[in-house]
Amino acid sequence: MGNLHAGHQRLIQHAQSIAQHVVVSIFVNPTQFNEDSDFASYPRTLAADLALLESLQVDAVFVPDEEQIYPSGRTAVEQIRAPDLADDFCGRCRPGHFDGVC
Repeated sequence: MGNLHAGHQRLIQHAQSIAQHVVVSIFVNPTQFNEDSDFASYPRTLAADLALLESLQVDAVFVPDEEQIYPSGRTAVEQIRAPDLADDFCGRCRPGHFDGVC
């Protein structure tokens, strides 16, 4: 979802150590947010993210917009329910978040 940090950097570097090519996607997915205000206020740091990814020499970056991900609209997508485990830990405070991830 962008707003990349050191944890993302480590994951990318690990991927580069075991894979011939590494592709990163950045999409702030509205279905992962319980509140529209949370989605609206989510930090979007695309320029900084792209600079980091360039410095890491990733092979490709895919930055789709909502129309590309949901061409028929969000309601036309089949909903997948995350396993009950997703209701534990931070899932308790973020109901539906992991369903949106799925």
